[in-house]
Amino acid sequence: MPQSSPTAQTEGHPVVLPFADVENIPHVLQRSSWKSWHPKVTAYRLMLSAVTLGLGTSKALASASKTSQSSVSITIEWVGGIIFLLLFFFLNEYEAKNTARPYWVFKADIMDGVRNLLRDHLGINIPQYDTEERDLELLLKPETLPMTGYRIIVTASAISFGITKAALAYHGFESAPTTVEWIYAIVVTLGLYWLGFYEASTNEVMPWLFSNDYSHQGLSKSSSYLDA
Repeated sequence: MPQSSPTAQTEGHPVVLPFADVENIPHVLQRSSWKSWHPKVTAYRLMLSAVTLGLGTSKALASASKTSQSSVSITIEWVGGIIFLLLFFFLNEYEAKNTARPYWVFKADIMDGVRNLLRDHLGINIPQYDTEERDLELLLKPETLPMTGYRIIVTASAISFGITKAALAYHGFESAPTTVEWIYAIVVTLGLYWLGFYEASTNEVMPWLFSNDYSHQGLSKSSSYLDA
């Protein structure tokens, strides 16, 4: 439905302002400037992933060795569980700041250089995508922590893998608990680590995983079971 254009006063004379009929803009044009979103592949994030992979694999190999299980495995677990855990905890807090320096460690996207290298030397074109992240600290936070799908997955995976490892150890299995621990410490942990970056997407990708609060559904089902 056509609408009249708004007017404004300029030195006593009305000026007709252009009117943009957003509803009649083709759907393709509205989304033409949108890009897919993926997290930056920074030097710090690659270093954290490499350290996690190295420590987890070293501990698994040491645990499988009968001769060095009592000393090397415990030492690796202490170094990875105490020193690096605390170090990366504080570095992650620093990385989230827009002023994190040096820039090439915390903010520069390595994929920009990889994209240019593959295009110029191998003729392989990697599509451009958006990497701008929201500042989650500036968002309005609810009084209670929302129970998102991502947090449910993180909690459920930690509980399930922990129970599985304990059950296998109690039943006398030797290599199976180490395998379960390696899968959780490397595959699951690194997968959830990189998946968690999508929570800061400016496009708000996968809202069913990062935005929707499922606590009300859980409470309603719990109350219905109690009433029954």
